[in-house]
Amino acid sequence: MVFRKVNNADCKILLELRNEPSVRALSLNCEEINIETHSKWFASALQSNDYYIYILENEQNEVVGSGRAKLKNSQYYLSWSVFSRFRGKGYGKLIVENLVANHLPCIAEIKEKNIPSLKIVESLGFSQVNEDNGVKLFLKE
Repeated sequence: MVFRKVNNADCKILLELRNEPSVRALSLNCEEINIETHSKWFASALQSNDYYIYILENEQNEVVGSGRAKLKNSQYYLSWSVFSRFRGKGYGKLIVENLVANHLPCIAEIKEKNIPSLKIVESLGFSQVNEDNGVKLFLKE
């Protein structure tokens, strides 16, 4: 497995992952994103000192998922996604472990129905600090 920073060539695959219906269903923003909006965001994120975006690839060089840390108010807000065909194999946890290794303190905002992500943060020692409107907020320092 390779956990690497994204590059310009990753724009399309990240959009594909972001727009996968099962990913959108568990995201805080469930709307489908068009290529123009995504491309602008991606170009801006690549230039920003506040965004850290990564790809997890398997031994066959297939993109399994991605993770992101956004620095805001001295804390990193984490998000991650795994393509549906690769779920249930521990890749989400591997992504979060890699994010946490370099981005502390961090926060994860997770919908209460996103059981796999809730299990990941709980297993990695995050503490729940808030819950509002069906979203749980976790902190790891």
